[in-house]
Amino acid sequence: MNLPSVLYCLPSIVRKYWCPPLIAWKYFKTSGQEFFSHREMGRSVSSSKVQKILQGGCDCHCFPLFVDSYHGHAISANLGILSRPSLIELFSRGRNFRRSFLCDLSIEEAFKKGVNNFVNK
Repeated sequence: MNLPSVLYCLPSIVRKYWCPPLIAWKYFKTSGQEFFSHREMGRSVSSSKVQKILQGGCDCHCFPLFVDSYHGHAISANLGILSRPSLIELFSRGRNFRRSFLCDLSIEEAFKKGVNNFVNK
């Protein structure tokens, strides 16, 4: 990051001792990790909530071709059974899809904002 316009935004004392920052990135979970992790569900849901889910009504009877005889619930990779277009789009990308990190600021603006927030703490 040797852009003169970015370096100029830094206070003079920081410019004097400047060295490139170490930038870390944290990725979102994949779709598979978010939606198909039984371990995560087991950690975050109480047993009473699981019982309520199991005893509650579901719409599986609307899809008799996809109902699993053992579980009694619809199991399918057919996205046509989903009613929400946003879910269809999300699951059509596959289980390894990661949502992207959205940033409305340019790199220069984000850097200025970060330095100002740090200095003003």
